Amino acid sequence: MELESNHATEILNNLNEDRKTTKDFCDFTIKAGGKQFPVHKCVVGSISEYFKKMFTTKMKETYLNEGSVKEVSGPTMASIINFIYTSRIILTHDNVYDVLEAAEYLRIPSLKEQCKIFFKASLNEENCLKIRSYSNRYNMGDLVQAAETFISKNLGAVLKSSDFLQFGVDDVKAMLKLESDEESIDEEKYRSVINWTKHGICDRKESFSDLFCFIQLDYLSSEFLNDVVRKEELVSNSLECANLLITSLTSRLCGDQIFKKRKGLFDNILIIGGMGCEQSVVKFNTKRKQWSDMPVCLQSSLLINETHNQV
Repeated sequence: MELESNHATEILNNLNEDRKTTKDFCDFTIKAGGKQFPVHKCVVGSISEYFKKMFTTKMKETYLNEGSVKEVSGPTMASIINFIYTSRIILTHDNVYDVLEAAEYLRIPSLKEQCKIFFKASLNEENCLKIRSYSNRYNMGDLVQAAETFISKNLGAVLKSSDFLQFGVDDVKAMLKLESDEESIDEEKYRSVINWTKHGICDRKESFSDLFCFIQLDYLSSEFLNDVVRKEELVSNSLECANLLITSLTSRLCGDQIFKKRKGLFDNILIIGGMGCEQSVVKFNTKRKQWSDMPVCLQSSLLINETHNQV
């Protein structure tokens, strides 16, 4: 008969208590942030690839039975050591970025995973850009995707945030490529490029024309192009941008191009079928995802005009 006990957990609990009290079995001391942390090599080396390499490659720290980790602060190291022994850690918006950097440096995948879980649960309009940036930096692809999905749904507000102004040009391009169903999103994208460029005009003005090419002028109204874009010095001072603007406006004047609306912006779609007096009209509500029949009295030119305007 095979029996099972929880002595594995008991061993870790006893070793954790040992490091905090008598230190009878501790055989190494980690120094970080001016503090010393007695530990057991077999415990920290089994979780951290950083310490495993230190203990198995005959580095001088192994012979001295102590080593300094200057890249990690004292409070962060205390939290990480507690996690190594207990698998528990308290993450907050104030400490999670430091913990993630330390988890990456010390190569502790399980701790990195805990940071990822925290980030996914706490995504909001204020931190989504920062989370996306850290996700890219530390190769957390699924978190990058989660952040970008959130950003797409809240793109207008995100583009107005102060964090957006701190982005590098490649990150700005990535934001401009994101799609959104927000009605005025193309205007917000244009304004965000202007604000980002002017936030560091000396260093960023050379990138403006490249970013401007990501603005889909077809989705901007003629009034906005004339009253806002045409009067912007950054646009008029760039031959490439000015040519794009002139081409868009000229096409509209010639009737070759009209102002487009994005998909998904209409609450109702009307469908008319049949011939003569045998017409039927149904309505699909895009928000409620519901079909409904329209009264026969509405099958008139007014209805047809409304349908034409929504196509």
